[in-house]
Amino acid sequence: TISPGAMAPTSLVDEVTKLVISEQYDQVANLCRNNRHVFIASIVQRCVENSGKEHSVIMDMIDTEGRRRADIMWNRISYLADVSNVAPMLGLLGTILGMIKTFFLLPKQPGNLTSGVLAEGIGGAMSTTMFGLIVGISALVLYSIVKARATKALAESEQVVHSVADHIKRGGA
Repeated sequence: TISPGAMAPTSLVDEVTKLVISEQYDQVANLCRNNRHVFIASIVQRCVENSGKEHSVIMDMIDTEGRRRADIMWNRISYLADVSNVAPMLGLLGTILGMIKTFFLLPKQPGNLTSGVLAEGIGGAMSTTMFGLIVGISALVLYSIVKARATKALAESEQVVHSVADHIKRGGA
C-alpha cells in the first residue's frame, strides 16, 4: 500500500484534475469522500472545499493535512524499526537466561558430564542471540526498503496535490 500508485492512483488523479479544471469542486469533494482510503483524497478534498480562499491558505492546508496523513503512515512504518531494535535485545536476554540456567545445572551434574552439559547449554543460549540478530537485521533491511518507498510515494503524492492546488489557483484554467 506504500507506492505512488496506491497513494495517488492515476485514475483518481486524472478524474480529479479533469473536474478541477472544469471547476466542479463539489464533485471533486464527493469523489474524494468516496475514496477516503486513498492517501491524497482527504488532502485534495480540503483544497477544493476551500477553493475560494487565498492560495497561501490552501497551501497551508495542504501542508497540515499532508503532514497529518504522512505521520500516520510513518508511525506504521516505525514498527519495523522497533522490531529491529528489540529483537537483538530479546536474543541477548535469551542468551543470558540460557547461560544462567546452564551454570545452575553444572553443580548437579557428575564430573564427567560437565563439558557436555556446558556445551549443550551454551549452544542453546547462543542460538537465541543468532535468531534475535536474524530477526533484527531482517526487520532493519525491510524498514530501509519501506522507508525509501514511502519517501518516494510521499514526494509524488505531494507533487500531485500541488498540481491540483495550482489548477484551483488559476481558477481551473
